[in-house]
Amino acid sequence: MEVTNTSNQGPVPLRRPANDDRIDITRVNRDGIQDATVDISEIRAPQEPFKLRGQRGTDDSEGTRTKKDSIELSEEARRLLAEEQTKTKDADGRREQHVADMARLYRMGELNTRERIERAAVGMLEAE
Repeated sequence: MEVTNTSNQGPVPLRRPANDDRIDITRVNRDGIQDATVDISEIRAPQEPFKLRGQRGTDDSEGTRTKKDSIELSEEARRLLAEEQTKTKDADGRREQHVADMARLYRMGELNTRERIERAAVGMLEAE
């Protein structure tokens, strides 16, 4: 290392003037964040009070609705609904019966028999 007799000239002058427009590589990100914040402020803003929600679509200041919301089901839809409800009830009954049978076998000590274990093993191996 060489030491010279030059005196310190002070801070190095800036390469650009201070008021010069600089390249701002983060402006795009900041602008995007600002836009997203403005957009989401509507979502995060408190929704209209619950009391006022029921008053939409009213004709007077008391909030009584002029027309109630309703739907109409076709005969086919009603038939399908009835079928699904009976299937569910039947399945629930079969499930309850199966659970009762399994509990009875467990209490009698017959749940884990050799035959049942072999059937379960065959079922697992065939499922592959």
